[in-house]
Amino acid sequence: MASAPSLRGATALLIAASALLAPLHPDEAQGQPAPGFRTRMPVLVAEGTQILSRDRKPVRSSRPGEILTVAEIDGDHLWCVSPIPALGDGLIPAAAATPTTREQLIAWTLKAETIAAEAAS
Repeated sequence: MASAPSLRGATALLIAASALLAPLHPDEAQGQPAPGFRTRMPVLVAEGTQILSRDRKPVRSSRPGEILTVAEIDGDHLWCVSPIPALGDGLIPAAAATPTTREQLIAWTLKAETIAAEAAS
C-alpha cells in the first residue's frame, strides 16, 4: 500500500496534469491581468521569490524548482496553493512564475514527497 506522501504527490501530479488540459474560464479569457495564466495551472516559481500572505506580508522564500498551482488571479499576482501543507499557500508576482513542463512537474513531485516526509517527522 502506498504511503500518504506518495499518494499526495500522485494526486498533485494528476491535478496539475488535468489543469494543463483545462479550458480557460470565461472571466480569465477576457482581459486577464496576468496573461498566460489560468486557475488550476501549475507554475514554476523563480528561486528565492518572496511568497506573501493575503495581506501581502512576506511568509517565506520559494525553494529551488518549486511548483505551485494557481488558485486565483489577483491583478499582477497569483494566489497559489502548495501540495505540501508544511510549505503553505501564498501570493506570488506573476512575473516570477512560468508555466511548467511535465519534467519539472515530475521532479518537483518527487522532491515534494521528501519535503513532506521531513516535515511530518
